[in-house]
Amino acid sequence: MLPPSSKTYSLHLDSSAKISGGNHSAVFDVNWSMLLDDKYDQFTASLAFYTAANYFRDDVMSHAVATVGVEFGARTLSYSTSSSSASAVLGVIRRDTADAASASSILFCTATDNAPVTLSRPSQGVIKFSIRNIADGDVLGYTNAEGIDVNDMPAWTAIITFAPVPESYVGNPI
Repeated sequence: MLPPSSKTYSLHLDSSAKISGGNHSAVFDVNWSMLLDDKYDQFTASLAFYTAANYFRDDVMSHAVATVGVEFGARTLSYSTSSSSASAVLGVIRRDTADAASASSILFCTATDNAPVTLSRPSQGVIKFSIRNIADGDVLGYTNAEGIDVNDMPAWTAIITFAPVPESYVGNPI
């Protein structure tokens, strides 16, 4: 187990600020040299993720659970079941009702809901999200208030927190 890090770096992303893709496949520009300290080669990454409230039809809401994969352009050093893609699965998001008076719901996870993923320093200037339904692997969508399928998922916000891995742990089994 890694010791707690005194330093962390947070990347705040909003799907409305993507440079391309849908909300379920958003692409963002990231200046890693401005975000992460250059003296570290490896980091753990934790995810907090929240969608806007929307309507999900229960008969298609095996969408109640989805994975959030992120392609960092970095080597992933943690076990991930996403062997079919270059993305690291940062977390699983789950459904919760937005409020008691509404039929709408949100998909979310907190920073402590999923185990952190260890990765080498990202090298590409873009990151790509892939948000997929666990039941069938399809990209996530939703229905509007009238029950009509919408091809993209609702807007979302993500916070990825990076903690440096101390040099004494790099290359050693944890």
